[in-house]
Amino acid sequence: MAAFITFIVLGVSAPPLSFRQFGASYVIVLPLVIAGMALRTQLLFKNDERVLTVGPSGWSTRIGSQSGARSWAEVAAVHDAKDAVVIVGTNGNGLIIPSRAFSNAAAKRQFFKDAHGWHVSGGV
Repeated sequence: MAAFITFIVLGVSAPPLSFRQFGASYVIVLPLVIAGMALRTQLLFKNDERVLTVGPSGWSTRIGSQSGARSWAEVAAVHDAKDAVVIVGTNGNGLIIPSRAFSNAAAKRQFFKDAHGWHVSGGV
C-alpha cells in the first residue's frame, strides 16, 4: 500500500521518477500508512456486546445499531473447534463463538449440536 501510494504521488507530482527519490519518499510514507491502518482499526472497533441468536431458520447477530443474519442455506459448515464453535458462511466469512461465550463445556456442546443439526437439515 505504501509503495503504491508513493509511486502514484511521485508519478503525478515529480516526473521523471528516480529510485533515490522513491526510496526517500517511501521511508516517509510507510510509517504514515502503518499508523493510518492502526488508527482505522481503532476507529472501527465496536465496544458494544455482540448478541448472537441461533435457531432453526438460521442465525442473526446484533452489535450496537448494526445487525446481520443468514439462513442455514447460506452456511457452508459448522465446526466444533477446541476453543470455539465456528460457523462458516458460503461467502467465506465466518462467526467464531469462543468457548468463554458459554457458561460451561456442556452448553458449548449443546450449542454446537443444535447449530450443526439445523445446518445439516437445512433449517427444517
